[in-house]
Amino acid sequence: MVRCDEGKCILESLMCNDEDDCLDGTDEPSTCGRSCFVRNGGCAETCTDTHWGVQCSCGAGWVLQADGQSCADVDECSLEYSPCSQLCSNTPGAFNCACLPGYTLRHGTICEVTDNATQILVAVGQDLALLDVRTQAYRPLLSTETEPRALVYDLLRETYYWLTEDGELRTHLPGKGTQPLYADAGEVNSISVDWFTGQLYWASSHPAAICAGLGDGRGYVTVLGKDVAPEQLTVHPAARCLYWVNRGQRGRTVITAAGMDGSNRRELTVVSMEEPVGLSLDHVAGRLYWISEYKESIETLRVDGSGRHSFPAVLRSHTEPLGLAVFESRFFWTDGTELASATRASPQEHAVLLRAPVSAFTVLHMLQQPPQLSIVYASGKTISLVQVGPGARSRRVQEWQESIHLQDVDWQRSVLYGTDDRGTLLRVVGHPGKREAIATGLPVCSARVDIRSGNLYWLACNRRDIGVIQASDMSPRILHRARGSIQHLFLDWQRGALYWLARGQPLQQLSLAGGTPWDAWNETWPGDLPAAMDSRAFSVLWSSAMGLRALSLTKRQAVTLAPSWSHGLVAAFEPYLVSANGTALLLWDRRTLALVLSVPAAGMQGVVAFVGSELQAGSCSCAHASASATKQGVCPATPSTCDHHYEDNHKHHCCSAHHLHHETYTKQDHHCTHHYSCANQQGYHNTNHHQPVHINQDHHCANHCLDHTNQDHHYAADHHYAANHHQHHHHSVLANQDHCPTANYYHPAPSQPCKGAFHCASGAVCIGAGEHCDGVPQCPDASDETGCWSPTQECALRCDAATRCVPKSWLCDGHADCLDHADEQGCGETLGPAPKECGPAEFPCRSGQCVALALRCDGDRDCQDGSDEEGCAVPRPLLCRTGEVVCPRSGECVPEAWRCDGAADCGDGTDEQRCWCDPGYRLAEDGLSCMDIDECMEWGEGACSQTCLNAPGSYSCGCLPGYLLEPDGRVCKLTGPEPMLLVALQSEVLSYGLRSGHEEVLLATDKDRVVFSLDYDLVERKVFWMDLATESIRWQDLNSGKKGTLVKGVRSDCIAVDWLGRNLYWTDGAAGQVLATHLGAAWRGIPEYTVVMDGDLDRPHSLVLQPLAGLLYWSEVGSHPRLMEATMDGSRRHVLLAQGLGWPTALALDLPTWRIFWLDEKLGSIGSARLDGTSVKVLQLGWVRSPFAAAVCEGQLYWSEKKAWSVHQVDKASGKNRTVLLKRHGQPHGLQVYLKDLPTTAGSQGFPPHRALPLAKVGRLTAIDYAVKDKSLYFAEVGGDSIGLLRLKDWGRLSWKKAVAVEGTVTSLALDWLSGNLYWIGGQPPSIHVAAPGGRWALALLSKGLQGAAWLALCPRASTMCFVTAAGSRGLGATVECAAMDGTSRRAVWRRARAPTGLAFGDAGTRLYWADRERGTISSVELDGSRFRVVREGLHGLSLFTIGEGFLLWSTTSTNGSSKIWHSRLERAESWWFPMEQELVSMRIYSQFSQEGTNSCAKSNGGCAQLCLPNPAGRLCRCSPGYHLVRGVACTLALPCPAPLQACPDLQSCISEDQVCNGHPDCADGSDESDCPSVEVGTQVPAPSGMSRVEEKPALPTAALKPQQPGPSLPAAPGPQEHGEPFLVPPSTEEVLGAVPCSSETCNLRGDCAIEAGRVTCHCALGYRGDYCEEAEVQPVAGPIALGVAVLLLLAAAAVGALAYMRRRDRRRRTSSTASTRVLTLYHRESDPEEEDDDEEELPPKSDTFVNEAYDGKEVSKPW
Repeated sequence: MVRCDEGKCILESLMCNDEDDCLDGTDEPSTCGRSCFVRNGGCAETCTDTHWGVQCSCGAGWVLQADGQSCADVDECSLEYSPCSQLCSNTPGAFNCACLPGYTLRHGTICEVTDNATQILVAVGQDLALLDVRTQAYRPLLSTETEPRALVYDLLRETYYWLTEDGELRTHLPGKGTQPLYADAGEVNSISVDWFTGQLYWASSHPAAICAGLGDGRGYVTVLGKDVAPEQLTVHPAARCLYWVNRGQRGRTVITAAGMDGSNRRELTVVSMEEPVGLSLDHVAGRLYWISEYKESIETLRVDGSGRHSFPAVLRSHTEPLGLAVFESRFFWTDGTELASATRASPQEHAVLLRAPVSAFTVLHMLQQPPQLSIVYASGKTISLVQVGPGARSRRVQEWQESIHLQDVDWQRSVLYGTDDRGTLLRVVGHPGKREAIATGLPVCSARVDIRSGNLYWLACNRRDIGVIQASDMSPRILHRARGSIQHLFLDWQRGALYWLARGQPLQQLSLAGGTPWDAWNETWPGDLPAAMDSRAFSVLWSSAMGLRALSLTKRQAVTLAPSWSHGLVAAFEPYLVSANGTALLLWDRRTLALVLSVPAAGMQGVVAFVGSELQAGSCSCAHASASATKQGVCPATPSTCDHHYEDNHKHHCCSAHHLHHETYTKQDHHCTHHYSCANQQGYHNTNHHQPVHINQDHHCANHCLDHTNQDHHYAADHHYAANHHQHHHHSVLANQDHCPTANYYHPAPSQPCKGAFHCASGAVCIGAGEHCDGVPQCPDASDETGCWSPTQECALRCDAATRCVPKSWLCDGHADCLDHADEQGCGETLGPAPKECGPAEFPCRSGQCVALALRCDGDRDCQDGSDEEGCAVPRPLLCRTGEVVCPRSGECVPEAWRCDGAADCGDGTDEQRCWCDPGYRLAEDGLSCMDIDECMEWGEGACSQTCLNAPGSYSCGCLPGYLLEPDGRVCKLTGPEPMLLVALQSEVLSYGLRSGHEEVLLATDKDRVVFSLDYDLVERKVFWMDLATESIRWQDLNSGKKGTLVKGVRSDCIAVDWLGRNLYWTDGAAGQVLATHLGAAWRGIPEYTVVMDGDLDRPHSLVLQPLAGLLYWSEVGSHPRLMEATMDGSRRHVLLAQGLGWPTALALDLPTWRIFWLDEKLGSIGSARLDGTSVKVLQLGWVRSPFAAAVCEGQLYWSEKKAWSVHQVDKASGKNRTVLLKRHGQPHGLQVYLKDLPTTAGSQGFPPHRALPLAKVGRLTAIDYAVKDKSLYFAEVGGDSIGLLRLKDWGRLSWKKAVAVEGTVTSLALDWLSGNLYWIGGQPPSIHVAAPGGRWALALLSKGLQGAAWLALCPRASTMCFVTAAGSRGLGATVECAAMDGTSRRAVWRRARAPTGLAFGDAGTRLYWADRERGTISSVELDGSRFRVVREGLHGLSLFTIGEGFLLWSTTSTNGSSKIWHSRLERAESWWFPMEQELVSMRIYSQFSQEGTNSCAKSNGGCAQLCLPNPAGRLCRCSPGYHLVRGVACTLALPCPAPLQACPDLQSCISEDQVCNGHPDCADGSDESDCPSVEVGTQVPAPSGMSRVEEKPALPTAALKPQQPGPSLPAAPGPQEHGEPFLVPPSTEEVLGAVPCSSETCNLRGDCAIEAGRVTCHCALGYRGDYCEEAEVQPVAGPIALGVAVLLLLAAAAVGALAYMRRRDRRRRTSSTASTRVLTLYHRESDPEEEDDDEEELPPKSDTFVNEAYDGKEVSKPW
């Protein structure tokens, strides 16, 4: 038989019978009748004789052709299944195999990993374990608490992902433990990870979809959700493709492919009858593999659908395979009982790797997920490439005769861009390529390429002009001229934007199409710092004195990545950082800051980093110029081979997520489940016309015009343009003698020097002399800024690679402020005069000091370097004291608190022997995993010296104004002049430099007198001290030297100055008193002082003051020692601490950490506590023996020892590092830290004392409110999905959390401090929402008629809320409305407002205040709409306003942009202001009395199950959506209504759509017939107008309508009610005052209010009379008011919120000098602001009574 045409067989007798028996004619070959003896029968190779002729055949590697005699080469590499496992190259008659780097060729065709380190991650039961393929070693890793169905691992991010038995996603992050992931993902059946981006892809059965999400759970999108039933999903990141098994309709099962964004979906093969299992990808060979259960084989095909091949009979019969993996040349699979493997060459020969119930597995090897980062850099005349990965090394790409500055790489088109030393822009195409010059008309110093379009954007060397080269015709044009010198230019091609940094300006952003730039970040750039843009992370990074910083352009927030970073920065690509040190290129892991790679490279001139996979041509392609909206946050990658040409006027949508770098979607059904949104961007149209570019044609320049006609090469856009090069070349730039580019530099002639200018080092360019050393490089080689720095007071030394400036006062202070310790080098040579020779009675220290010989080996380090105590035989104590432990080997005694504190204090290190996790984590209870440590809470002050913010695995520290963070990232150090320590030493007062150690005698008294206690006044710079010999308190002016006596006849252990209230306090232990006198008093022979406290004081001793808070603290050392606190007038005394004290003889305040320190003479200890008496810490220290006075500065505690005649210092947090500062023959007594140039508060022009609260990961704030009782701050931000809660109980340890989830931006919020409910305005259209404490229950309270709603204000004790709405159809203006806090009784109280801002209640809650920006007024009205009055007028530029505690606070903005904050007493006309540089968002005033009272929901939630909403008549229980109210208090789940029925608003019954508005009430409450267009809801009563008659007797505050009982009402009132309809009237003044203290408003601001015999009584001021001081006898006179005030403002990173705390007026008055008469600080007093505009709308005169349209005309009142 002979085979012919596709397998057909014929009889051999039919061969060569002259008839075509085979359709292809092969039975009649040309060799019929031939003989092999003649010319080999015509055969090319082997010839065989037959009865019909000759049969030709070919050898291996060849195939017989159709002519039956010639042979052709077989291309084995193009066979359906390649003989090579990886790379294959065909040769004549044979083929050659090769392997990728990291693999070794075995047996000529098989590639195996070189390191033989293949592992398999297996799920056995509920455990994950690692199985070594070579040794079969089994190592458990972690427990999943469930049996995983699928399992993947991200090598780069060290993250596990698996599926539970119920199809739920789980993840295990390093240091975070196991946590659920996307609980709403549905029933997931398979998962796969994109190791390039870290995104997780999954296929779900219900809903049927393919999704992609961020690996940390922050959001996901649906990639495919239409006509898909996916399973067995796998991804191919290098090709940007997805593959899965799709179960279609009618049992049709196919293997399908698509782009990773869901585009270009197509079927690869039909596998309906095979029951495919374990679809797996060999990404190296580009093949898919799966198990065919029906055929019991392993099937494969190429990723493009070709090359189908089968490995038959691989599986044993009757097995049920669960999964398949392919790696190297081996198959791995499991059937649930064992894990087996086989080679491709012998698939039937199985090897059992593990006999265990394996439910899921995956192969782990670094080459399974190869990194693809490529780094291109220029070094001298060479451009080199480094590809990050195994065996990474640098290889040379290009080399020329001249040096080149690399600017950017167009990896899409394989083009390099650079500049030469003359600023000529160069282009290099291909490899190797030829340099081509691009005409720009200006020297170029920086260039960036748009990967999409190929357009090149460049920055001229004048650092102002930004130009663009169109890729279509290489035509240049100026895109934008910046207003400042640009230091760094960045391009984000994914989002179509340019960014630049200029000194003293915010980060600027500009569209690639041009236009007007805008601020991308509101903080100014300091300049002269290395910076780089990370396009993958969508962030800008820079290296500064604060360390390595990163600005997220998505969140508009900057964070510190590494406080101690000194390596600079040249490029960034997440998760890598690239730096250079002059000799090498360094690659760092951004997450751990570990060095990954070091490549020798000297003199680098430009570095570009990008993902190498982007250069590969994947097998998936995407549709041309067709895009639909993506979702921000997760952006599935598109194929790298996408055609990025754009059409005219075609809008392209790109995703702004910062984690992904491919974002164009094709038309698919994408939807986002986490409320992300994408911003549309305009595509760019590239024209091909050659129009001349005119650059600043109106400017005539005196310098020479640039001429590029002699350059060797010019780039042409295409072959046509190249052919017509001479015709079109000179149309690029128009530059002649009349029209020249505006630049201050030129190219000199070879023989001409730069006249009056600076000659760049390259010799090719001259710049203006004024641009030399101006901080911005204008020369292309930056030589104009070389060697320009000169030291200043604030920057006396630059260190750490010129990234850190050190103030002069920090030099040689004994503490290294530079990482390289440069500030402490050469100190003995530069500080002061040459060291003197020590005398015979002195000991010479190595540091150059001379100390008394008697101090040698006395146990104290008197030399700065401690050399006086070296080599001394000091006997070791035999027994350790209480609170100390002995080191087992070395025998020392150390405090017990020093054990396990991370520092080895024992000589043998035994105090630190323990088990550790990675830094920032601790060992969990299971003994295996690690959990995050909240360093801020657990370490306390040991974590940060001031403000601490916790983060996973780490924490960050912040400093208060006036402080700078040290390189250690923990300690805050004072800026400015050196702090001094004032020491009272016998009859002298010394100043001791706390950094330099410099001593100086400030004042001296007679030798027979003793300077006992001392303090100083920072306002007048006077020192006050207690003179025991004369029993007087004396003073001396430090400026003039003048001395005086303040008071005589007193004896005190301690004195203290109130620099704000201008008083001096002292203690009298024998008399048991605290006394005070005025600082301005003069001795006239009679003591003038006031007894502030007496009676029950038990020997008061030490005393310290806190003037800003109006508080004083003192210690008592009698029979019951204690620490006490009181206000500075002696009222509100309470015990701060009464246990664990002996004799607390020395006190010191540390306000930055909000702590009080004391030294206990009896117990020999140092103690500290927070100012509220909590967080008590005591250290038993042997050297505390007889302390007298103490002081705190920065991180050190100082105290004087009377018996040891010395002054000591220790670390205030740990008690370590004790140093003896001073040791003299004489007893030291008083101590004070003295700052020479500390700006005084009184009369200053600056910002008042305040606290700044850095909110991590918070954007621009929109609203704030504060709960005084639990010190909780609530805030909302732009675009946020929640209202945040920040606990302020511990000032230095801040962390915030989400309090309530919200939708849309919150524009205003207010807290019911009695019930804990939170109200806010948000959403679109706006609604008023309310949430119960904790945010679990929430509902929309009001939603109708709230256009333009803003400025929500609450008065919880009156159960009333008020807000502002737009006037709507009534025209311009706004309406002030009020309602009960349950949403009922809504009414308008004032309709004539124009632009109200800052709505707030008065103290009693019966009056409403607001400011009107357009009118320039502050107005108020009663809650019933009566008694309107204008409080202030003529206020120009009004911005914000608030009122509280009798204070008005408002802000103004002038036309030049400057802002001021004004404050005034309500009853006074004077106003004061201070400047404000930050942008204000909100202002509030609080005190401990402002949130008192009660309402019906204050206790036990009013008995309600969910929401308790108070109203003036009681309370209303409400339920959140999905529940309905039962029995008025309980909530049950709402009745589910089957389609097409819908639930009634009361959620108690179901109705159809036809029953709505059918004229018949079907719902129980009739709500189905409400808001119907055909039904008239109600009749509005026109509001009264015109002037009302003025009565002689004014209406008293008690005159109010009686509240009516509410009737049935809907949950949300439809809108404000007019008078004539029933509504609840708020309680009268007396009803409200019955629950709270009365205020000055009760007495019309003309007297003091008191409650006597249950009635409100007013004690009128001089000139007023009446029950409520309503009648005036004469003009009012404002009397003195005693007040203590503290101001606190909240400042955010991206925006500023202001919070003002103002203390309530003390009820207890004193006529003595101890009462402070200051209101805040009087910065600028202006009683007559700017004149009012002439065209401003006329305001009603204040002397008339106005009729409020919302007020009942029967009520009349007289103005106040």
